[in-house]
Parts: sequence; structure tokens; C-alpha cells
Amino acid sequence: MKKILAGLYCLLSVSLAQAQPVPDSLRKIINESEKYPVKINAWIELLSWYELKSFDTTIDEGNRAMELARAFDDSLHIAMVRHHMGIAFYFKGEYDEAARQYFAAAAILEKKPDAKKELAHVYNEMAKLFRKTRDLNQAMIHYDKADALFRELKDSIGLSMILNESGVVYEYRGEYKEALRRYVSSLHLAEARGDSLGVSYSVSNIAGVYVLQQQFDEAEAYLLRALRIRQILKDPFAIALTYTDLGASMNAKGDYAKAIRYLTLSNEMAEKMNYPELQSNNYNELASAAEKQGDFEAALNFYRKKTSLSDSLFSIEKTRQISA
Repeated sequence: MKKILAGLYCLLSVSLAQAQPVPDSLRKIINESEKYPVKINAWIELLSWYELKSFDTTIDEGNRAMELARAFDDSLHIAMVRHHMGIAFYFKGEYDEAARQYFAAAAILEKKPDAKKELAHVYNEMAKLFRKTRDLNQAMIHYDKADALFRELKDSIGLSMILNESGVVYEYRGEYKEALRRYVSSLHLAEARGDSLGVSYSVSNIAGVYVLQQQFDEAEAYLLRALRIRQILKDPFAIALTYTDLGASMNAKGDYAKAIRYLTLSNEMAEKMNYPELQSNNYNELASAAEKQGDFEAALNFYRKKTSLSDSLFSIEKTRQISA
């Protein structure tokens, strides 16, 4: 099963369950406050709110916030804005621009001893870019850098995130025992914190290992546990990802009716979020399910939809060149 969840944090600082008045109140502060610290901090919070809900809004607001931070020669907040914008570019599939934002942010934060937490998060994003290009050694170097900072800070949430993210590297290496150990360790940390969202990411990753080992019933049970949590949290971004993983799992199992149902639900949500990488993956899985059932006309249609989306995504080789 493709690791769609690998691109996410193990936690989200702001739940998608929040109501629209939250950004409205932040915009009011941004538009009316005359105090720079109040205004820029409200802008950072706004970017955090939007980064996994509206990628284009995050980028537009990030450019405006960047202008303000530059006017005050505020390198710390410039780095923080770049971090949020990088996340939006990553999920839009614009990997070269995401890389540019992350590396610029890291260059600033590495010079600031009091910004270790911010730097750790940026290292995690950089590691994901290396992982996506399958430069697994560089990915682990950056995960280890982030891990060391989170341990120094005694940050349980950050450690959970790195355990989940780095576990994907071991999946790619075929070292499933180590991947599962990291996911279970992350799950225990999340349970100890009472962090239901963190639990949902850990159990999703555990399910992924079971799929790779063709233990589909176990995988489905863990994914449905994740789905229930995310539905309670009203987190559409994570729900869409879970539907994708359920669809891929059922496709691998041979339960094509379930696979098509889950993948279609995911695509409906991905289209609303303008998340082309997720849509592309879903169409690939749908084409595979149709082909396995002998419906070659439907398979060709899904492949064509996937191809049209691929034009909006930057090539992996281009990302490799930029990340190197």
C-alpha cells in the first residue's frame, strides 16, 4: 500500500473541526492591530490553520506575511512563514518550491539556539522530501537530527511524529519489524498523552505494515479504528487519507467493491481540497481494481484521469536535483 499518510504530521496543531470564526478572528487582528508582534503571530496562526485545508490560501497569506516580516527584519518569523508555505507547496505537488522554502527556513533556524523546536519540524519536512526521492540515507540523517532535538526538548509529540515518519523509511527498506516497532512506540506515546489524533496516525501506519505483509483483516481493523477517530474529530483531510488507505488495502485483498467505494469517497474529498497527488494515487488504484475485474474500458478512463493530473505534479527526478 502506498504511504499516503507519510506526508502528514502525526499531530496537527489546529483541528479541522474548528469553525470558520477562527480565521475570521485572526484576520480581524491582522487587519486592525497596529502592534507588529500581535499581527505577525496572528498571521502565523492563520497559516497553521489553513496549511492542510487550503494550500493556495496558505501560499497567498504566506506571501503577505513574508512582506510584513521582512519589513521588520524578523528572520525568525520569515523562517516560520517559509515552513508553513513549504507544507502547502508539498501537498500541491510543487516539490521544488517546497524544497526551496524548507532549506531557506533551516538556514535561518540553524543560527538561532532558541529555535530548536521550529528547526526540528523543518528537518522533518526536509527528511520527507529526501524520502520521497528515495534518498533514504539522507532522509534518516534529517530524521535523526529532528529526533535529537525533540529528545533534548523532551517533546513527546515531536518524538511520536519522528517515530511515525522514520518508520516509513524502514518500510521502504523492507525492514518491517523495525517499522512496526517505531509505529507501536509512537502509539504508546500518543496513548499516554491522551492524543487521539496521534493515535489515529500511529494505527494507520501499523495497518500499512500489515498490508505489506498481506495481513488484510488486521490492516482493515486498524484503519477502521483510525477512521472512527478522524470522523469524531471531523478532520476531512485525514479522513480522505484513510479512505485511500482502506481502498488500497481492499484492492490488494481483492475486495474490489469495497476498494472502489473507499477510493471514490477519498477522491470526492481530495478534489474539494485541490490535492492532486492524492487524486492521482486514487485513480491509479481505481484503474488497477477495474483492470483486475476485466473492465478495461473503465481502467483506461481512470488511467487517463491520472495522466492528466500528473501534468500538474513535478517529476521525482526534478525534486531529487533540488533536494540534493
